[in-house]
Amino acid sequence: MKVLGLGIQESRFWRFADFAIFAGLLIALAFTIFSQAVANLQADSIDYYSMLQKLAEPEAKPIVSSLHFMQQRLPGYPIAALIPYYFASFFIEPLVQAEELTDFGQGFQTAIPSRPFPLREVFFKNILLPLSDAVLEWKVLFALLFTSYAMLFAGIFYTLKALLLEKTKIAWASLIMVAVFASSVFLQNIILTPAYATLAAFGFSAVFCYFFIKGFLEKSQKAGILAGIALGFLALARPEGFLLFALLAFFLLFYAKKPLGFLKTLLPGIALAFGLLLAYNFLVFGNALHFGFLASDINTFGFDAGFAFKSLFHPESGILFWSPLIVIGIIGLLAFPEKKHLRILGFCSLALILFLLFRIPIMYYCTENTVLSMGGVPVSCFAGEAQKLSLVRSDINRYVSVLLPFAILGLAELARHASKLLAGKNQLKKQKKR
Repeated sequence: MKVLGLGIQESRFWRFADFAIFAGLLIALAFTIFSQAVANLQADSIDYYSMLQKLAEPEAKPIVSSLHFMQQRLPGYPIAALIPYYFASFFIEPLVQAEELTDFGQGFQTAIPSRPFPLREVFFKNILLPLSDAVLEWKVLFALLFTSYAMLFAGIFYTLKALLLEKTKIAWASLIMVAVFASSVFLQNIILTPAYATLAAFGFSAVFCYFFIKGFLEKSQKAGILAGIALGFLALARPEGFLLFALLAFFLLFYAKKPLGFLKTLLPGIALAFGLLLAYNFLVFGNALHFGFLASDINTFGFDAGFAFKSLFHPESGILFWSPLIVIGIIGLLAFPEKKHLRILGFCSLALILFLLFRIPIMYYCTENTVLSMGGVPVSCFAGEAQKLSLVRSDINRYVSVLLPFAILGLAELARHASKLLAGKNQLKKQKKR
């Protein structure tokens, strides 16, 4: 009885330590965001700002002269941002007087505003941009940032809920925050480029992951439908979401007892996403079948051994070095055949990474010291190999962050089995001493 009591106390201690580390790192992340995050628009985020502006304020003047790249972005992130936008418009804006600022910039700008703009300074400041004769509105930028951070913390919360579905003594919640802090490119997105779609995609992925596992284990039709809706919004935020649905359909045939029944619960969410995409295309472009994201002047599709090596194994860019816990987590998903739901997520993750190796940025082939025309927009090519590696590092590690919720489940499974092995060895040592 004494040994049993000690075991219970030890289990309680590790459970408390696990959640204490989780809570401590979560608070540290929130503090870092508040104190260090910037609200600058650059690259992709300029397009997402323009997309939200087109939806909410179609008559407003765009903040950039060319909206070519906007046509090639999926609208899930700005569609989700409509909720905080209208909340700010109806409930906050009438109560405050916005401050009017002017940002003259420096010719071609890589970021708008042209100076680092702390996140906490976004509120109630409209910035006139004389170079484009447009206004950067605080409520549009606020809506994007609120959506990103809301989905980031929702993603953390739902990943925790997914871990708790295993109903083990230790949830390994601390691994969520350890994985976030260990994914340096993802962390950079959180602090330096929060208005990209990356954080929203992470959140949708985690929500899907939780409801998928709940639906798979508990045979819950409601959970399956909610998983489909989350997957649909993931597909609207990142094109890999549509591929993920196709992969799920394939692997469910091997691992689910009633694959067609489970797929039927996912279909309404995918249909909703496709309907929203058609509606967005019609409202913004006047053509419901305008699938600009299929254009190939940002990315091309093919195989390049050098690009694949840089994406996977190069110390300055590869996911093996820059997203190591995602790699280890995927191994954990595949390591235990009895966990069929984890194996499905593991095989889907591998297939998605393989797909990303074939999607190569046009800029990767850009010759040194030349200018590339992308949809009529002049883009300066890289000055050397270091900048090319920076492009590969930023792209591949940002794209695989959508797999982070899956990988965390794999890490937790590895940790559980490792702790069991360690406990077994300790028990053997105690028996030998007797």
